[in-house]
Amino acid sequence: LFISVATTPVKAPLHLERRNNASAKHISNKKGDSVMPIARFMVPGEMEPVSHYCHVVKAGDFIYLSGMVGMKADGTIPPDTVGQFEVAVESINTCLRHAGGRPDQVIKVLVFMTDISERASINPIRQRYFGQHRPASTLVEVKALVDPRMKVEIEAVAYVGA
Repeated sequence: LFISVATTPVKAPLHLERRNNASAKHISNKKGDSVMPIARFMVPGEMEPVSHYCHVVKAGDFIYLSGMVGMKADGTIPPDTVGQFEVAVESINTCLRHAGGRPDQVIKVLVFMTDISERASINPIRQRYFGQHRPASTLVEVKALVDPRMKVEIEAVAYVGA
């Protein structure tokens, strides 16, 4: 199977039509048959990306959420890890729901922390957000994030299929 981005406009299914700055493209196989719709979203009210990416991509039945940090859209950053993680999880939730997903559909999370010894302090927020649903998870300690005041970042993948 050869995969490439279609170069001619393709009408997206109704549920993926352009809305709130979303752009939809289809992935095609070598014969040009459309095999997967892709929609990219810039979510209103979220922090402007610091580089060339969007907040969320919906590819078929999967939702990919870019790394969310503890910076609010107005540029403020809580001073502590817990406050930053609360902001980041709220951003994950906003972007996930914008693309049509729910917390119980998250299948994988990746968390980056600048001080892994604070892991236990963010667990209650994770438990409250995911409830009984436990996504696969990876936690990585990093030297720094994009802004030296930042202490935590989370990205996620959700599956919204049947």
